Amino acid sequence: VLVGCHSLAPRAGEAVGDPLERAVLRDAGWALRGRDVVAPAEGDVDGRALLIRKRYDFSSQLRRMSAVVREGKQEHVLTKGAPEAVRALLAAVPPGYDDACARHMARGRRVLALASRPLAAGEGAL
Repeated sequence: VLVGCHSLAPRAGEAVGDPLERAVLRDAGWALRGRDVVAPAEGDVDGRALLIRKRYDFSSQLRRMSAVVREGKQEHVLTKGAPEAVRALLAAVPPGYDDACARHMARGRRVLALASRPLAAGEGAL
């Protein structure tokens, strides 16, 4: 979710934008291959690249951001944001979700919830 749902942009061969998003991309071993393509930084990238078809930038009102991406022939919607905001979108809340979020927030940690789902044929048409 994190390598495809971000607001990074390439400039002079490097990703620019939110430092946390840059660190996640780097630590996951992925790199920008243009404004709307991310792929593994090294090695075989065939079939592993993500094409970011549409970004829905972070909204402070919604407290989340989303992206529609294509991986091979399959499209997915990816979302990250405040746990309460993402929780409202889940078809099923994982066991322990609320407790885990509360525990990490009580320790002063920044908590992001992540969600994804495949899109049915034609559902991702933009």
